[in-house]
Amino acid sequence: MSEGALLLPHSLIDELAEERALKIARERRLARDHAGPPIVYQSNAVTLGGLGRQPAKTALLEENVGWSAIAGTAKASRIMSLDPQIRGMRRTEQGGVESFDLPEHEAKNLLDHPGDIFSRAMLLWLTSFHLDQIGEAYWQILRDGIGIPRELWPMPPQHVEPIPHPEMVISGYRVISSQGSRDIPREDVIRFWKPDPETLFSSVGSLGPQRSEWDADRFRIETIRTHFSEGAIPRTALKAESGAMLPMGDERDAFNADWMQRYHQRKGRDRGVPAFLPPGFDVVHLDQYGGVNDTLEWGEKVAEQILAAYGVPGAIVGMMVDVNRAAAETARWTFDQFTIQPITKLISMAITDQLLRPNFGQDVICEFAPFVSPDKDFDQRQEFQDLATKVRVINEVRADRDGLEPVEWGNEPVGSIADSPYRPDEEFGEESAADLDGPRASGDSSPFNKSDREPQTRALDFFDPRSVEKRMVAVEKKNVSKMTRALGGVWEVQRKETIARLHRMMPGSSSGEASRVVAEQIFNPDDWADLYKARVQPLLESIATDAAAINYSALTEAGAFNFTPLVAQQIASQATLFQFQVSTATQKFIARELGAGVAGGESVDQIAKRIDGVFKDRKRARTIARTEVGKSNQQGTLIGYQTSGVVESKRWNSSDVGVRPSHQIDGQEVRLNEMFTLGDGEQANAPLDPALSAKNLINCRCFMTPVLGEGDE
Repeated sequence: MSEGALLLPHSLIDELAEERALKIARERRLARDHAGPPIVYQSNAVTLGGLGRQPAKTALLEENVGWSAIAGTAKASRIMSLDPQIRGMRRTEQGGVESFDLPEHEAKNLLDHPGDIFSRAMLLWLTSFHLDQIGEAYWQILRDGIGIPRELWPMPPQHVEPIPHPEMVISGYRVISSQGSRDIPREDVIRFWKPDPETLFSSVGSLGPQRSEWDADRFRIETIRTHFSEGAIPRTALKAESGAMLPMGDERDAFNADWMQRYHQRKGRDRGVPAFLPPGFDVVHLDQYGGVNDTLEWGEKVAEQILAAYGVPGAIVGMMVDVNRAAAETARWTFDQFTIQPITKLISMAITDQLLRPNFGQDVICEFAPFVSPDKDFDQRQEFQDLATKVRVINEVRADRDGLEPVEWGNEPVGSIADSPYRPDEEFGEESAADLDGPRASGDSSPFNKSDREPQTRALDFFDPRSVEKRMVAVEKKNVSKMTRALGGVWEVQRKETIARLHRMMPGSSSGEASRVVAEQIFNPDDWADLYKARVQPLLESIATDAAAINYSALTEAGAFNFTPLVAQQIASQATLFQFQVSTATQKFIARELGAGVAGGESVDQIAKRIDGVFKDRKRARTIARTEVGKSNQQGTLIGYQTSGVVESKRWNSSDVGVRPSHQIDGQEVRLNEMFTLGDGEQANAPLDPALSAKNLINCRCFMTPVLGEGDE
């Protein structure tokens, strides 16, 4: 590390120094003219060290082990791989501001080569790790003879404390070591920090607020270590039977010592073999009273909480529950988007404000090169929607995918089953489930048509049962046909593939078991998850999302509905469950037809015709479509109620007197988080709850409305 001046001509040194000094002085003078002194809340403190609610910095670093170290290392390792870039700012002809890359700027060279000892990756790794564990990190700026920054050095944050000032808030930094202390001017230090909400000017990391959980986990680990290092003998007791002689004194000590030598789990010479007991005694195990195994679940919960505090998904550190590429990509995207990107913004803004603008001008900023991968699942859904609605054609999608070459047929709109005319010869099979409620009633059959209730507010008018029922009917009219066609498209693909597999795999036995096994082989529900996800799931999610947004907007004045990841997961999980249930039912129908054909000695072509009918049952498709449209609508309605924060209870509304007997509970009110109780004893969170049995689910026309508190009636 060199502190001497560079060997430059004196004339050049004078010219550069004067120009830079004038520029910096002018910028600082302009800044001072527009700002007054801030309020300093710790003006009586010598330094800001020791303030706040977290333990001492040294303790946080020394005691940083286990899951906190794993999480901090994962974040630091990701950030060290990123590229901080230098960009310039300039005004456009339209009066706006745009940024442009400055790859040859001297500040870029400084960040890429901060010194001879610490590389850029090392500097970023230390910065991220210190920010996580302590809440702050420091770089020292080393200058040449004319004041130009030439090197950047990390400073151990446990030895650095900001020095408060009555007007400047922080006037400099005090470095404390075994040789004493040294004060460094503020302009020669870059401080990266996460402000402590309690003290404002001190910092707080991710570990400090979790110290209780971390300390409990350390106690758990020490308990396990002590158990296996000092004893590790099964927790047992010897129960004396009637007439047994208890060993006493030296005889008992000798027995205990011999038991230890024989049955110690790690060192015993007879470990793993049955124990010989004195006559008249029996062994009682004490594991049911608690032991080391009881700490495992405790440890898992602590690990989850610490990882959540650090913002690290379990998959990033190897805690994979669902091992597949899609899950890994989702975890990486979540990690980069919501954990790493905020840290990079904090780092880049500190570099901009404390290094670039004071030393290289106000029009130079630092930004990290883009590193968050695009959400592939969202992009594919958007592509599918654009193609289905004919907003884009294949060649336009290919062009957006890294400029793929156009194909000859790619300029035509994408067709679907909706573009095919209805053919009467495709009407096969019977209704798979009875239309229990019959067609929707109209006219005076609805009890709401005779109600003289007058709403008092806009929200109450919106949630009048008559208005809600009309909107529900409109949703059905708009989406049931779409859903039926989407199912038909999926089933057509399934039909062709299933029959092709049948011809390759004809059962050799006429037994029911043989037909079941073959049905699983030619039609596996897991094989069709992606097809349902692409063709059916977007429609169901759209219905649920629209219902949530409409109800949320009517209940609140907080602006647009916030489509959070949790809400997205709720809606997506329901669509996934639907796919599995429909495919499982299809498999059962195939097994039934296959078994009947085998038992009757039919040929492969005759059995194929049976299976063909399973996939061309339009009545079944419409029943499923109608049920699922209503289910998604009610699911979204419930989400809108839950996220609004104003709905206290919910009310069950039976559409008309013709509903099935178990649904004649019109007007039943329960708390928002409680369950409705149907006439036959089943419980539901809402009408068309997926947890309901088929007899209470299929073709249900009931709906719910919110109870907003006193005065809504």
